[in-house]
Amino acid sequence: NQLNAVYGDADNALPISNSGMFYQSAFGGPTVAGMNPAFFPISPSMVYDSFVTIGFETNVGNAMLDIGADFTNFEAGGAIWTDNGSWFATPDDSQVYEVGGQVLIGRFTVATGEGVFGTINMQGKNADDSNWYATDVNFIEVSPHNTSHFLYSIHFAVNVGKRGTFALSDADSLNCNDLPFCRSHVH
Repeated sequence: NQLNAVYGDADNALPISNSGMFYQSAFGGPTVAGMNPAFFPISPSMVYDSFVTIGFETNVGNAMLDIGADFTNFEAGGAIWTDNGSWFATPDDSQVYEVGGQVLIGRFTVATGEGVFGTINMQGKNADDSNWYATDVNFIEVSPHNTSHFLYSIHFAVNVGKRGTFALSDADSLNCNDLPFCRSHVH
């Protein structure tokens, strides 16, 4: 099974928001295309960057593309919203295939105690090469209130075998006392 696209259209908009701000590294980008692991040693806070993806966590070997979505607000820490955009990879790209029944669609890092929520639409292929669609899939994740950690990085993955459900492939509380973002944005 595959996940080929996450999208918003005129009938089914795509909002992904938060109750505070998404962490955005100055060295990353709104999509996985900006996640070059060669820069991680130079800018350690980049590993906490928020971005959207299909399958992969870095740009190495990554063929994901996006069209129509304006990520300007997201790059400033705000929401993603589109009614005419998508991030996607083709059925020939290895990253679209499920791993353990899941395909990663993004990493969203927020301050501890803040939440991530939204509605997405997806398109993919079944093992028999027929298409599947899931529209108006709602999700919410609230990070734990833990005063010893300041950021909460949420890796959202879609359960491809159970369309319309979400799973956290990984969720980490991060102690980032040495990062400028923590000092300037978290009280």
